Order: sequence, then structure tokens, then C-alpha cells
Amino acid sequence: MKIAIASSSILAIPTISALEKAGHSIVGLITNPDKASGRGRALAPNELAGTFAEGSVPIYKPASHLELQEVVNKLAPDIAITIAYGRLIRPEVLALPKHGWLNLHFSLLPAYRGAAPVQRAILDGATETGITIFRLDPGMDTGDIFLSKSYPIAATDTSGELLSRLADEGAQAVAETLSLVQSGAVPKPQSEVGASVAPKISVEEARIDWSSGCARVDRLIRAMTPRPGAWTTLNGLRYVISKGAISEERLRSGLIFKSGDRLLVGTGDGAIEIISLQPSGKRLMSAAEWLRGARLDCDSSFV
Repeated sequence: MKIAIASSSILAIPTISALEKAGHSIVGLITNPDKASGRGRALAPNELAGTFAEGSVPIYKPASHLELQEVVNKLAPDIAITIAYGRLIRPEVLALPKHGWLNLHFSLLPAYRGAAPVQRAILDGATETGITIFRLDPGMDTGDIFLSKSYPIAATDTSGELLSRLADEGAQAVAETLSLVQSGAVPKPQSEVGASVAPKISVEEARIDWSSGCARVDRLIRAMTPRPGAWTTLNGLRYVISKGAISEERLRSGLIFKSGDRLLVGTGDGAIEIISLQPSGKRLMSAAEWLRGARLDCDSSFV
């Protein structure tokens, strides 16, 4: 089949590789336009576009619905597949490919419809998630389902780790779904039972509330890693906490406690050990490394 891939994430790479190995033709990669990045604010491609910049797959970066329609008309794919594309597609564009559009979504629909299904599942303390491949319609992840598979969420999973596994698992599932499409299989309508939404995570939402319990803080850190990063402040400077673990210690909320090379921070019902962190404008470092240069007093607290 001639396939167009619409994505702005490296999570699409396993699917692209799997489809090429299966003998399908990737006629184009549709992604978001370049954005200003870095201190110089120079335009730069997203990670996916950068990965394929020197490849054989042509890349298109439509900036409007009309430009997207023109690209799809030009590519004339048998089917289009979206994977974390980040844009709604209008009905007139959905109707262009012979077999319509598929979406690889990282949850067991109808649960966690929206932009951040894995992050929201980890935040909620869910122990199971999955992948769903469905026919795209004008709604928000409401289309008819071809295939879904469940996968466990480990107690230490970050969203980045879990998404990487789901992207690998989803690649083979997409290939299976294409066989279903070619055989004329009819997808099943989604149930509304258990439906929930997973809106995009804001930077403010990623701020750590140290007065909440250990479990909540731990889930927040894991859900926000690697992006946008769970953060806090000390003396007006922002710190991203990239890895932590629940401790048996009990400390006042936000209080920083040094125990040898260990960095502990109090929560509403105990403490979290910080394993690694990144001060604003500096590189990621271990807690032990940061403690060697930190100037702390007995009341130093993250807020």
C-alpha cells in the first residue's frame, strides 16, 4: 500500500520501519512546520523531521488546513496514518485517501482520549494502558476501532519509557491493522462506557506541590519525564526533577535534607529521594553531584 505518515514525534519511527520492512511504500512524511528554538531562536525541525532530513522519504510541513489538503492530494496515498501528529484533520482531508486515515493512540480507548494519554495514566496511578488503532473521524479520538492491545504500567515507569515501549508494540499492530483493512474488515464503534479525556500537559501543571503525598509527587515526576519536566524552585531558581524515589523518611513539606550523598525532600506524608535534577541553565546531574556545590542551610526548601 502507498502510505502517508502524519506525525511530529519520534514515536512514529518504529511504525515507519515496520511498514517499510513489510513492503509498504511510505510516500510522504507529514509533520509540523519548523519552530524557533534555542537562545538564537533560529528555526529548527522537530526530532522526527530531523531524523529523516537526509532520508529517502519526502517531508512535508503544511502550516494550514489548506496546505495539508494540497499535500495529501499530491501524495494520493491509499491510506494515511497519524501518530502523535498534534493537529485535528478536517473531514474533507479525511475523505481523500482510498482507505481513509488510521490513528495509533497510546491508550485503551475510550479511556484517555486526547494529547497526553500516557502522562495522564501515570498521574492517575493506573497499572494498565495499551494501544488502540482506529479509523480517524472528526472527533477527538472517537473513531471506530480496528485493534487494541493492553500493556502493564510498571511502578517505576516514566512517560518516556512507557511511550517508547508502546511505540515499538504499536508498530506491529499497525502492520496487522493494514492487513485487516486490505481484507475488508469493518472496525467496531467505540463505546462511551469508561470514556475519559487526557488533555495536553501545561508547564504549570508540572510544578511539584510538595504538600501532596509521596505517591502523588512520585507519579508527577515520572509522568512529566522527559517532557515538560516536573519542576520546583529554590531561591528563585527553577529545578527540573528527572528522577526520584519514595523514601521512608518523614520531613516537612519541601524541606531539603542532606544525608551523606543523598538528597531528600519532604512531602505531605513523608519524603522523596531525588536521584537526578537539572538546575535552570545547567546540565542534568546526579543529586550527589549537585549537593557538592549547593549552599544549603537548615531551612532550605523547595517551593
